[in-house]
Amino acid sequence: MSLAILLHALAAVTPAGSPDHQICREMTMSVPAGAILDADNTRTVICADTVETGKVAYDRRVGVVRARISLTQDEPIGRVWLPLKPRVLPGDKLMLTARIGATTVSRDVTALQSAADGHRFFVIDADGQVFAAPSLATSEN
Repeated sequence: MSLAILLHALAAVTPAGSPDHQICREMTMSVPAGAILDADNTRTVICADTVETGKVAYDRRVGVVRARISLTQDEPIGRVWLPLKPRVLPGDKLMLTARIGATTVSRDVTALQSAADGHRFFVIDADGQVFAAPSLATSEN
């Protein structure tokens, strides 16, 4: 199913009677319109008899789900799939470090796209060169 069809299908009030439609999400805190939604500010709940949708939208450019309107704590947002939470968003200033043996080279870069742990992403350096950065590593690596 294409993303456009999926988003269109989620734009209406949908009965929650079938087993496939029992899991929904609701807010754990209030957020303004445009906020990124993730597992930190939402929780899984059982769907109500009808599921109101259209409160959130997938931001394809960044790869996240955003609130279309201001949402309050405990407000249901319907059946929403949340992608991995990005650790990097477009425009974030980063230090890219490469280690080869005893030599370490670092350079300031700006993220051109969002990225979660384990995913490569494009960055641009001060000279305007665009290149793929290696997958993000946690502080333990």
